[in-house]
Amino acid sequence: MTASFDWSDFTKRRMSTSAGRREIAVALLGDLMRWGHGLDLHPEPDVWTLRARSAGERRGPAAALRFEDEAIAVGASGVDNGTELRWTDLAAAETSRAASLLLESRLGLASPAQTPLATPRALAYKAASELLRQHPGRPGEINPTAVAVGDTSDGFAEIHLDIGTVTISTVGRAETVRGSHDLSDLYNEVGRKLPALVEALTRYGHLFVAHSRLETVGCTAVVIPSDAWFSVNPKWKSAAGVPEHVAWPELRPRAWGPGAVERVHPETAPASTHPDAWIIDSIAPTPEAVGELAARVVASMMRKSGPELRKAAEEAGLRLPLLAFPMLGSGHGGHTDDRGRLADALITHLSEAAATHGVDVVLVTASRSDYAVLQHLRRARARRGSFADLLGSKLLDKARGLGTKVANKEAALFFGAGLSMGAGLPSWGGLLQRLLDDAESDLTWEEISSLPVLDQGEVIEHELRRLADEDGESLGERVTRIIRSDRRSGLGHVLLAGMQVPNAVTTNYDQLYERAVESTGGVDGTRAIAVLPWQRVEAEGPWVLKMHGDVDHPSSIVLTRGAFVHYDSRWKPVGAVVQSLMMTKHLVIVGASLTDDNLIRFAHEVAGLRVALAQDGGDHAEGADIGTVITLDPDRAFGRLWSNQLDVVVAGGAPSVATRGRPSLSRALSLFLDAVAMYAAHDANHLLDARYQVGDSRLVALLREAYAEAFRLGHDDEAWGALARSLAGFGAAEDADGSTQDSGLSVRPSLDGAHHALSGRLRSTERGRPEENDSVTFGEGYVQWTRADERRPGVHIEISEGGPYDEPMPPEIVDRLVAFGWRRPDRHFRNCWLVASAIPGDGLVSLEEAAEITLRSARVLGVTSGQAAYAVMAARRPR
Repeated sequence: MTASFDWSDFTKRRMSTSAGRREIAVALLGDLMRWGHGLDLHPEPDVWTLRARSAGERRGPAAALRFEDEAIAVGASGVDNGTELRWTDLAAAETSRAASLLLESRLGLASPAQTPLATPRALAYKAASELLRQHPGRPGEINPTAVAVGDTSDGFAEIHLDIGTVTISTVGRAETVRGSHDLSDLYNEVGRKLPALVEALTRYGHLFVAHSRLETVGCTAVVIPSDAWFSVNPKWKSAAGVPEHVAWPELRPRAWGPGAVERVHPETAPASTHPDAWIIDSIAPTPEAVGELAARVVASMMRKSGPELRKAAEEAGLRLPLLAFPMLGSGHGGHTDDRGRLADALITHLSEAAATHGVDVVLVTASRSDYAVLQHLRRARARRGSFADLLGSKLLDKARGLGTKVANKEAALFFGAGLSMGAGLPSWGGLLQRLLDDAESDLTWEEISSLPVLDQGEVIEHELRRLADEDGESLGERVTRIIRSDRRSGLGHVLLAGMQVPNAVTTNYDQLYERAVESTGGVDGTRAIAVLPWQRVEAEGPWVLKMHGDVDHPSSIVLTRGAFVHYDSRWKPVGAVVQSLMMTKHLVIVGASLTDDNLIRFAHEVAGLRVALAQDGGDHAEGADIGTVITLDPDRAFGRLWSNQLDVVVAGGAPSVATRGRPSLSRALSLFLDAVAMYAAHDANHLLDARYQVGDSRLVALLREAYAEAFRLGHDDEAWGALARSLAGFGAAEDADGSTQDSGLSVRPSLDGAHHALSGRLRSTERGRPEENDSVTFGEGYVQWTRADERRPGVHIEISEGGPYDEPMPPEIVDRLVAFGWRRPDRHFRNCWLVASAIPGDGLVSLEEAAEITLRSARVLGVTSGQAAYAVMAARRPR
């Protein structure tokens, strides 16, 4: 059982309510039912009766655990012949084992001399008890239930115990969001350790969505898209940690081929500061197939390197491995013109893969429109997906409320060291310990840690001055050396940055939040973020105020009692900015312990002013209106202390928190922030964009037609032009092929792998025999080519919509193909055509240009670029 479990505290906080008493009962059953006394559980809504299996209702040992009463009826010869044992008697026991011995003695039972063999039934009760001990939540919050569903083969009742998101059956099985598990098999797999068994049962994966760039997000592994030819965009080097001077072909795995999922070869792997890089063949014919492919990638990564990824996550302080995916299929993958279906497929399949394999996945997109539609799709299924399982309805409602405030521009951020700890930086105490180690003082951390926090910093600074030479580093310089690094932003930083909150305050010295904001493209299109008080703020631009200093300014670091004493005289305008936000915004406080004397003073002064204004007839609310503090650990005293100033949200009380360890609690914070970000993303610039198609199709069509008409009228009337610009802001100007309605046909860049493959096939034809044909089918149409002439180089290429050769090609199709670069049909050719050569000129286009024109114009034949790319790649796959 859990070594740190405090039975007395657990029971005293729960014995006053029926829901709390149910939790006590489950925790007790783990000790009581393991001994093989032959007791059977008979649950009813308000009472669980323990009775010897062989005894009748009125004979033999029996106990009635009555949840609505103060007492438990217990008797060695039946409940009616027994006495009462109060819930307070159980709470008075020092341990759960002592409480079970008390109950056993009242039942007239004796424990065996040694622990009996673990039966599936005993293991089920032990697992249920351990699950509740590791995952207690707030008193009464779990409220476990027990239902009898039949009898087992050995004559005992089959009981289903529902504890949070896990159902444990006394036949030795557990049902979780990841499926069904045999408890005995899983118990053996984890080395017959009960805490490890519960950890395995509660390993719920989740799909996060981030508006950022892949190279910014700190993760365990990053997925880089390629194709069967190993064509990799140079822009992914930074994400994979590959030096600029290293060419991608040098990293090609030996086993590369169609459908490959391979880790970068160890000899050329990125440095340890970077995540593992995995290269995948990401080409698929449809958006749905891209989603299925992404799920297979997760499965393949965990099958090949699951233990290594879990170990790396543990070393990084993560509860589960975090796998970062780009928006597969949205660029050279070919489905940029069908982004709505693509987003839906990725959300669906990656969510399932994360839950199935017990890993976290973050889907990263730099496009604000992609981000908006991904969040739109997640909101539609939030109540029935992993959010509901992992956060619970109460926290999800809290996240929705905060997200609405963020979306309405009512919120500002305040964050502390708890946020950066998720990125691997030390806590306040951890930083002080590092500084003490640097000082090589004879004082130990145990001696210093008994002092108040600010005095700890004061003593360490004194030791540094005493032991260092005249040219030694200052305290601020030493802090900068420890904090400054090229590490990536943590998931918490990235999620907050994606909310596009323009004003933020932090006590952190690092620059991880600033990097995350800049990776989103800034706030409202402004890339840079100003760092106060050192930089000027651009009009409407985002800013972050560094209350305790910044690593770029070591002398500004605030860490000691002396620095805090002089804070107001030196930094008083900074305090005024913080209090201004408290007065005008809803302050969302993340990862801060609220032990900062200055912050506490600011909050109390603002709260006092609000009370005075309210009493004087002002419209300021008196309570809980300064902001919301998101904490990790349930703390009723803390909640009551701040109840008149702040709303306290306990993210650490989420059902997903299987242990009270830092990785599990940090993940709960990330889950909550992900939900807030989901509800905060109300951008609508995708709403009328033909590439997304996630709204009411009839209404979208009408509004797009209105845009076209308003745009036409806007040439002569500015009022109509203003309406057209407004509708364009919702995406009405965007066509399905990525062009805009007012700019004529435009085309996208070539698709790397398919372009390379098609160019190669054209080149082979030019070098081959005359009349040697090759072709590729695009839906009902096709493209075919042959060597033009024996006496001159060149490849003759025709494109057809698939109609009869003795009937002319429809004029509207001809016009669109000509716009892409094809020549019109003439008396020699029914189809559009062109001639290409490795040596262009004199009416010949290059083979590369011909391949690009072919792929670009595939949509005219009713085929998406992704389907065209797949058709080319599938027709002649590399060996």
